[in-house]
Amino acid sequence: MSPWRRLLAYLRPYWPILAVVVLLTLLVTLTTLALPWIIGKDLIDSVILGGKSLKLLNLIVLILIGLLALKGLFSFGQTYLISLVNFKVITEIRNRIYEHLQRLSLSFYRKRQTGEIISRVINDVDQLQNALTNTTVNFLTNCLILIGVFGLIFYLHWQLSLFILLVIPILAFTANKFGSWIRKFSSSIQARIAHISSILQETIVGVEVV
Repeated sequence: MSPWRRLLAYLRPYWPILAVVVLLTLLVTLTTLALPWIIGKDLIDSVILGGKSLKLLNLIVLILIGLLALKGLFSFGQTYLISLVNFKVITEIRNRIYEHLQRLSLSFYRKRQTGEIISRVINDVDQLQNALTNTTVNFLTNCLILIGVFGLIFYLHWQLSLFILLVIPILAFTANKFGSWIRKFSSSIQARIAHISSILQETIVGVEVV
């Protein structure tokens, strides 16, 4: 089973909460896109350049404050729920790892340093926790914002949107190459951290023996 399928298996029991997270992400995206639209379309075009009354300005300011408050509320709910799922999933993964370590043979521990095993259990799971909390939320939000921005550009200037479509494959190719380099670099760093942890553990044990 691939790592992504294993991760989805852990996330499957929490799909109702994740569905709410997706809904909140959509609401965050809508409020984020509405802010520049109102500022540009209503505030600048209608009030500043159009010379409309100050009553409209007051209304626009109230709407902007309301949108900012809603965006903050949606963002809080989004972060809280994804953190809740993250905590439950990571706890289950740590318990599974602990149970798995109990069943391993002595030959496994003879071939590996104690610090390396501890580093894998702690640091690798911490990296997964960060990915579940920050990366997932940012990825969903940014994807929806990108789709929304493209929709607005297409509505306002469809010729410009066609030009953006030509540029997207180049950006995607560059991001993929850069992502591959980051993954290799991250794996190298994790291996070095495991090695350093092993040396540190052996040094501390050695001091106690001496």
